[in-house]
Amino acid sequence: MDEQESDTELGKIEVTRRTVIETGATALLLTTLPRAALAAGPVEDNEPPPPPVRVDLRINGHLYSLTLDPRTTVLDALREHHA
Repeated sequence: MDEQESDTELGKIEVTRRTVIETGATALLLTTLPRAALAAGPVEDNEPPPPPVRVDLRINGHLYSLTLDPRTTVLDALREHHA
């Protein structure tokens, strides 16, 4: 083998079934995570959660006073917390 052939072989990328599956699974995971989770970054274990906040929602003319985690989305508040 001459020097040029060995340089060509070193530059090759090996594609196996395993790398295709790993890459596909990673891509799928990243596309299914909420954007807020990706933007928030890693969670620190020693950080306490933020204190709950009081929220007043008027839904169809009815007032609901809720105490929620400030990270709660409006959708979650409507689905899980209002009476």
